[in-house]
Amino acid sequence: MKYNAETGTYDYYEYGSAHVDPAHDNAVLTFKNVILQNCTFSQLDDNGYMIYNAIDSGRDAYYITNGKAVEVTWIKAGESDPTIYLDKKTGELVARAGIENRSIDGQNCQELGYLVKKSWQGKHVAWEVMNHIVDIAKDRFGLEELYICTVKTNIPSIQLALKLSFTLYAGDIDGMNIYRKKL
Repeated sequence: MKYNAETGTYDYYEYGSAHVDPAHDNAVLTFKNVILQNCTFSQLDDNGYMIYNAIDSGRDAYYITNGKAVEVTWIKAGESDPTIYLDKKTGELVARAGIENRSIDGQNCQELGYLVKKSWQGKHVAWEVMNHIVDIAKDRFGLEELYICTVKTNIPSIQLALKLSFTLYAGDIDGMNIYRKKL
């Protein structure tokens, strides 16, 4: 990764060259925010493939944005549990994100849940993490749809749901809007 001060983003490099996306006119892959998690790992087989343990607690990480790195600690209790990020200095919750079970119309559904500390909002943290979790939900867990439930007056969360290509499923149910995305 290289910080691009002109755009305020991080450009992804691999083997000394910018990594491009052929599906998007060979644009360099860029990110507004980066989270680097310190994970334990072990060798998976004789070919040297490695497996990284993303289920752990109290491990160091860095949240990197706008040319600065903030030390955080991450916790993830199980594969289907949300990841929680805490400010390393204060212990305050910075963000949590993951997929949780929720009953919608009497059916067990999977909800995309997130929480971002107010001082960290507006920095695209939720969008980048949620976008990645949507991909995992489809590719790794084989889910066919996800839901986002938000207070109907929470404009930033509604905008996030729409940006992630969720559509309104049900509006104003006890003050909540429910959005759905077919994966």
